[in-house]
Amino acid sequence: MYRNAVDKVVEVQERIVDVYAVNKADFLSLKDGTEIRLDRIVSVNGKPIAYCSN
Repeated sequence: MYRNAVDKVVEVQERIVDVYAVNKADFLSLKDGTEIRLDRIVSVNGKPIAYCSN
Protein backbone atom coordinates (compact mmCIF):
# COMPACT_ATOMS: atom_id res chain seq x y z
CA MET A 1 0.00 0.00 0.00
CA TYR A 2 1.12 3.53 -0.68
CA ARG A 3 -0.23 7.07 -0.61
CA ASN A 4 -0.83 8.56 -4.05
CA ALA A 5 -0.46 12.20 -5.12
CA VAL A 6 -3.78 13.18 -3.47
CA ASP A 7 -2.80 11.33 -0.26
CA LYS A 8 -5.26 8.46 -0.84
CA VAL A 9 -4.04 5.03 0.30
CA VAL A 10 -3.82 2.68 -2.68
CA GLU A 11 -3.40 -1.09 -2.43
CA VAL A 12 -1.60 -2.91 -5.23
CA GLN A 13 -0.55 -6.49 -5.77
CA GLU A 14 2.30 -6.40 -8.22
CA ARG A 15 5.95 -7.42 -8.44
CA ILE A 16 8.69 -4.86 -7.74
CA VAL A 17 11.06 -4.85 -10.72
CA ASP A 18 13.41 -1.94 -9.96
CA VAL A 19 14.50 0.50 -7.26
CA TYR A 20 16.22 3.68 -8.40
CA ALA A 21 16.96 7.33 -7.56
CA VAL A 22 16.03 10.44 -9.53
CA ASN A 23 16.78 14.01 -8.39
CA LYS A 24 17.71 12.86 -4.87
CA ALA A 25 14.44 10.91 -4.42
CA ASP A 26 14.16 7.10 -4.31
CA PHE A 27 11.53 5.22 -6.29
CA LEU A 28 10.48 1.71 -7.13
CA SER A 29 8.80 0.55 -10.27
CA LEU A 30 6.31 -2.27 -10.49
CA LYS A 31 5.90 -4.83 -13.25
CA ASP A 32 2.79 -3.01 -14.51
CA GLY A 33 4.80 0.23 -14.94
CA THR A 34 3.59 1.98 -11.78
CA GLU A 35 6.29 4.14 -10.18
CA ILE A 36 6.11 4.84 -6.45
CA ARG A 37 8.27 7.20 -4.44
CA LEU A 38 9.64 5.19 -1.50
CA ASP A 39 8.63 7.73 1.14
CA ARG A 40 4.99 7.25 0.04
CA ILE A 41 4.94 3.52 0.88
CA VAL A 42 2.68 2.56 3.80
CA SER A 43 3.24 -1.21 3.87
CA VAL A 44 4.76 -4.09 1.89
CA ASN A 45 3.38 -7.64 2.07
CA GLY A 46 1.06 -6.50 4.87
CA LYS A 47 3.95 -5.26 7.02
CA PRO A 48 3.95 -1.56 7.98
CA ILE A 49 6.99 0.44 6.95
CA ALA A 50 8.94 2.00 9.83
CA TYR A 51 10.94 5.01 8.71
CA CYS A 52 14.25 5.73 10.38
CA SER A 53 15.02 9.25 11.54
CA ASN A 54 18.81 8.66 11.73
